[in-house]
Amino acid sequence: MRIIVQKFGGSSLADLKRIKKVAKIIKATINKGYLPCVVVSAMGDTTDELLNLAKKINPLPPERELAMLLSCGERISASLLAITLTKMGIEALSFTGSQIGIITDNNFTTARIKMVNGIRLRKALEEKKVPIVMGFQGVSFDKEITLLGRGGSDITAVALAIALKAERCEIYSDVSGVYTEDPYLFKEAKLIKRLTYDEMLEMSVFGAEVLHPRACALASKYNLKLILKSSFNKKGETMISKDLEFEEIKVKGITHQEDLVLFSLINIPKKTKCLHQVISYLAENRIKPIFFSHGLPDNQIFDLLFIVKEEDKKRCERLLEKINKEIGWRKILKKENMASFSLVGQEIGQSNEILEKLFATLTKNQIHIDGFSLSPNRITCFLSQKNLKKAIRILLKAFQLTNE
Repeated sequence: MRIIVQKFGGSSLADLKRIKKVAKIIKATINKGYLPCVVVSAMGDTTDELLNLAKKINPLPPERELAMLLSCGERISASLLAITLTKMGIEALSFTGSQIGIITDNNFTTARIKMVNGIRLRKALEEKKVPIVMGFQGVSFDKEITLLGRGGSDITAVALAIALKAERCEIYSDVSGVYTEDPYLFKEAKLIKRLTYDEMLEMSVFGAEVLHPRACALASKYNLKLILKSSFNKKGETMISKDLEFEEIKVKGITHQEDLVLFSLINIPKKTKCLHQVISYLAENRIKPIFFSHGLPDNQIFDLLFIVKEEDKKRCERLLEKINKEIGWRKILKKENMASFSLVGQEIGQSNEILEKLFATLTKNQIHIDGFSLSPNRITCFLSQKNLKKAIRILLKAFQLTNE
């Protein structure tokens, strides 16, 4: 069997017109001799609407009930797509994550897949029926409904492609793949035809929303070919695969994050396990710093600074107030309305030429940077949000990442 897994995001399924368009894409895939296994997200903004309803009742709803509620969105889109395909003369069956045996750990809203049973899935494919799988969800060992986290339908699609030994996994959205920046915000951005897993992972982690980071990491582990394309047009696509041979060191794209907050803990007494305590408290409260810096001690005191997302600000403030008596810093400085941009490309973090060009360009245009971090395939800079778009437009041009 020549199997392809096709995942369709919420924008691709926003209404009945879009669902019919998706059904035509699936039919065209069948006509080319493939057996498609389809994974769907909830229609449009359904997940956000359900989440808002829950939070109107309780700002911190029980995670078990939240998982039950949010899993309903995919039931609607999967069933409607199966009905549409049946009307077109194509046999299709909708399945929940639990029905096809996506077994996860016991975390209700941030679960990780432990195994894929897939017996019913393979049976449907053997009978030449199109399985429509509800993404984003699974079932725990305790037989509870679980969610893979926001954007988790990507993870479902990649996991099923690996379990079925599919030729490739196609991720459909409202854009034609990965661009050198968000094409809705930067019209001059151009489509990137090929990326390595490492490059895509960096872009996903630092702001690009076209592919879930965990889906990219899983595809990389099993060397699964990923194709990112649009269900709205046929203007192009991006292929994600293993390292490219003879690839020159260059910036492939830029991604960004907005609404960040910088916390600086000033004059912390040097104590054993102090750094460990701060990091542990943040982790226990599910606050993940985007950036963390430890100053060198001077006269037995030092400073700590870290950056978190705006959505974590209030929890972070309450936590720091609670643990100050234990750790004992002199004062806290807080800077809001911050952002970051990240240059991504193979080995650019180790290139003196690219670093020099980046900072020379920023200095020439009087753009101040509050801090930066490096990895082999990424350079991230933190700055005031008001300067973000100006910086990105200048850098898109400087590194020849535009259509102009």
